[in-house]
Amino acid sequence: DDAAVIRGRTPELGKFRIRIVPAQTNQHPEVPKNLRSIGGIDTNGVKIRGVGLAVPKTEVWKAKDIFQDVLLDSAQKRARAIAKHTKDYGKMPGSLLFGLDNAGLRKKSKNLLFTQMVVHGEFAFDVVYECADTTSHIDGEVIDAIASNRRKEFDARFEAAFNLREKGFSDGQTEMARNALSSLIGGIGYFYGSGLVSSAPKPEYGTADEDSEARLGEPYSLFATTPSRPFFPRGFLWDEGFHQLVLRRWDPDLSLEIIRSWFATMDDSGWIPREQILGDEARSKVPREFQVQYPNFANPPTILFAVEAMAERLLARGMSVRPVDDMLLQVAGGGGALEVEGTCDERCLLQTKLNSLVPFTSKLLEFFQNTQAGDTRGEGARSGAAGYRWRGRTENHTLTSGLDDYPRAQTPSTGELHVDLYSWVTYMMRLNSELSSTDDSGELESHLAMLDKLHWNEQENMYCDVTVSTRDDYDELEEDEEAAMERVFVCHRGY
Repeated sequence: DDAAVIRGRTPELGKFRIRIVPAQTNQHPEVPKNLRSIGGIDTNGVKIRGVGLAVPKTEVWKAKDIFQDVLLDSAQKRARAIAKHTKDYGKMPGSLLFGLDNAGLRKKSKNLLFTQMVVHGEFAFDVVYECADTTSHIDGEVIDAIASNRRKEFDARFEAAFNLREKGFSDGQTEMARNALSSLIGGIGYFYGSGLVSSAPKPEYGTADEDSEARLGEPYSLFATTPSRPFFPRGFLWDEGFHQLVLRRWDPDLSLEIIRSWFATMDDSGWIPREQILGDEARSKVPREFQVQYPNFANPPTILFAVEAMAERLLARGMSVRPVDDMLLQVAGGGGALEVEGTCDERCLLQTKLNSLVPFTSKLLEFFQNTQAGDTRGEGARSGAAGYRWRGRTENHTLTSGLDDYPRAQTPSTGELHVDLYSWVTYMMRLNSELSSTDDSGELESHLAMLDKLHWNEQENMYCDVTVSTRDDYDELEEDEEAAMERVFVCHRGY
């Protein structure tokens, strides 16, 4: 038939074959009769062509660049052959120029294979993976039947998880939501490699602007949902929390595995790199100035939204979440399987996995309190204030806050206090108290009272950021420099 067949063997999979089967309805460009005698030009009815290469394992991730080089080299050879045959150096059909020549396909030990179809208009093809020892043969009709059944199962499971039709959403809106979920699940990836980490906190504005020496840390893995496969194919801590709010409704176990994988990247101080750029391939897609992760840069703990939602689900079923300290090492070791004594049903397993996260939520809160504390000297300090300020602030952006370009004080100052960060710390305090089953109501009430004291603007009737400014009546001859500063509100309603 017209199928291309790839045969291979790996220690994990054993022998296998992959068949690429083009649809019979595909339309392929005709080769002009006067060019069919040129070697490598006439496809002789072959609908799939390719090339096989042997490249170092460390270079496989550069497949796109390698393919473009192969394609360009092939096109140049074909252009010379066509020009020599026709004596015409004018325009040449792209479908003829950019065709692969099947080099290396019959040779073994190739670890990089490219296949190519040149078609007109709409096209279709099936990719069939088969174990070599199977006796069954899957064809297009079988695939269509299986795919149809899987779509029905997906649609039924989707409605059971999200109840959109029951809530009155139209067929078009429901279809869009199903596509969004499919894209989200398709963006889940496993990543492994080393990341660039600074050996010291990044200097603040107003100090010597010298980047600390960055080094490649020890390689580790991350199981994460990517915000965009083509443009941001890596884990983002801020984005992950919102992803898991959706995914935990579809598959709680899968969602928890991803959350546990993120917590397994936490260091001893409670810091989780906000952008996980692991390995050379990941770094190749990120400008150099954004590659280094700094240990004083935090990121909103949106991932706790999903943890809280799952905990509420357990409480609704009459179960609770309790800290289990002896599970800490298991999770920190890479999110491996948790040992459970005796029999354990689905709810029991969910409870066990949530229990294992409690020590991490506590450590995360400590990290924020230790590294994001604001300067509350003056009246605030005398009253025991505990304000907070995002590190990583620039003139126009605060990428660490998640609200990248939300208007802040101009110009940036280490005297700023950020109300959104205070709110995140408050949220973590409440959630950590609930998950650990401790009564911290007094501390939380005091914390909320300080929120009013530091950030409530009576005139604007809203909570605002705070910065410092020089008093208009400051007398530099009679007053010290610290007395010159006063706190002023920076209010921006909406975003």
